[in-house]
Amino acid sequence: MISVEKYETSHKAAWDSLVSEGINSSFLFYREFMEYHADRFTDHSLIITKGTKIIGLLPANVVDNQLHSHQGLSYGGFVLNPTLKYFEIYDLFVAVLRFLYQNGIKDFYLKQIPWIYNNKPFDDLDWVLFICEAKLYRRDVSMAVRKADKQRYQTRRLRAIKKAKVLNPIIHCDEGDVGFRNFWKKVLEPNLRIRHRVTPVHSVDEIAMLANRFPSQIRQYNIYLDSEIMAGTTLFVNPNVVHAQYIASTEEGKKHGCLDYLIDHLIHHCDASIPYFDFGTSNENQGATINHGLLEWKEGFGAKSVSHDFYHISTLNYKKLNSKLNSE
Repeated sequence: MISVEKYETSHKAAWDSLVSEGINSSFLFYREFMEYHADRFTDHSLIITKGTKIIGLLPANVVDNQLHSHQGLSYGGFVLNPTLKYFEIYDLFVAVLRFLYQNGIKDFYLKQIPWIYNNKPFDDLDWVLFICEAKLYRRDVSMAVRKADKQRYQTRRLRAIKKAKVLNPIIHCDEGDVGFRNFWKKVLEPNLRIRHRVTPVHSVDEIAMLANRFPSQIRQYNIYLDSEIMAGTTLFVNPNVVHAQYIASTEEGKKHGCLDYLIDHLIHHCDASIPYFDFGTSNENQGATINHGLLEWKEGFGAKSVSHDFYHISTLNYKKLNSKLNSE
């Protein structure tokens, strides 16, 4: 029998253990990452067990009678034991929908993790989502480079890289708080304030704290001319994907091509064994629009699109699932 229960702090070690080996996982799902902003969300993460064995996790929060793949995380969805077979995953999904329905949660908003993060093929939920009439309500366009491919750079990107190269810029993987604060205060925050009238999702204190907790996974790369910061990017490093969480440049850095030079360096020299470099999405307005210039800039490095899908599921629809199995 498969059973479902809410996550409790007593589950932390078992939760983190499955995150470390899940088919479709990310370090963002470790409890020490998820809980840095626990005051902003009502956690309603789920633990799924079969007998005495934990077979699945669902990082989630609750809003009224709605369950959301955790809204404080870029990616979401189920984290599953790699030994599970197709119909075990099917039964797990039915059990979760039934549990939610029986506990007064009518709507489940599932945010899938993009497929490039998976450590093996995993489309096991796609048919189940179809049968339970899940509605695709949002699809973001992420852009990624597969490092093994020969990158065909746009001419403008090549010119910018060449322009920067003759100036002999210095690239540092800046450790400790100083690198983050330098980038946040001199580049990222002014850039977002002027261009978009927003602030970063993470404050500089939060990102420095998280980097202290996850020093191998969260890194700050900055590029300098004459000791002055020109541009930078904050990387979230997963086993299959190096993800650029933040990318920004000063006006001086853009003029000299420093950001392009930095990105080219990271694609070719940062964690060479990791297959993908992910620029992240170019969507705005909750996915409804795409920033054309931003997407085209990413394409200039040879990046291609990866879908990031969001589904709405009525939990009552668990009743539709069992009738669709043929035992023959």
